[in-house]
Amino acid sequence: MTMGVFLIKLPGFAQRSQTARETKTDVLKDKLDKGEKVLLIDVRNEDEVKSGSIPRAINIPMGQLEARMKDIPKDVQIVFICDHGNRSSLAAELFEKNGYKAATFCALEDWKARGNKISETKKPGGGTIRP
Repeated sequence: MTMGVFLIKLPGFAQRSQTARETKTDVLKDKLDKGEKVLLIDVRNEDEVKSGSIPRAINIPMGQLEARMKDIPKDVQIVFICDHGNRSSLAAELFEKNGYKAATFCALEDWKARGNKISETKKPGGGTIRP
């Protein structure tokens, strides 16, 4: 008897972008340690971010990103964050397609696995969002 594995694309299950650029955990940590201006946007929902995120991250859930895009300058380096890199890669791809040249993504699970610090996320206020 042969058992096969079937992969299907289900609505509601994000698949990682094939075109978005990834910022590796060690590279991101180095940038943060050096004090580089990086805008960290955690795209997980509010319940998910209660467990913490990368220090300095703000929380803008995926469903709110397009509406907040106008508040994010195109000249800032942006790293989108989610648990496994699926949603954050889609966010980076969306921003790249809209003229953001420095939009990348990072998986929180790798950040945690390397023993890096986790902290609470903040909700951005209204208006322009900067690192």
